[in-house]
Amino acid sequence: MSNRILSRGVTRKKPHPSKNIPVISEEAAYHIREARNLQINRLEEEFFLANRKNDRLKTVYENRRKRLLKKTRFHAAAARKLLKENKK
Repeated sequence: MSNRILSRGVTRKKPHPSKNIPVISEEAAYHIREARNLQINRLEEEFFLANRKNDRLKTVYENRRKRLLKKTRFHAAAARKLLKENKK
């Protein structure tokens, strides 16, 4: 592994490639966070849905799950788009 020269007589090892975390924009980070949170909420809805017998409540949970899925997809797509632009 090559060393990076900082100043005269001072060297430091380069960080391992896996430690080299890409810097992402604040907006992309926001979309990723939102998508993750919505994903968790959707999984909770599915759990409640599985435990429901009542038809009316079941449709409420189904609709909520669909809405959350839509929002998750939107945020995930937005994050991907921003990350792709960031790479260029």
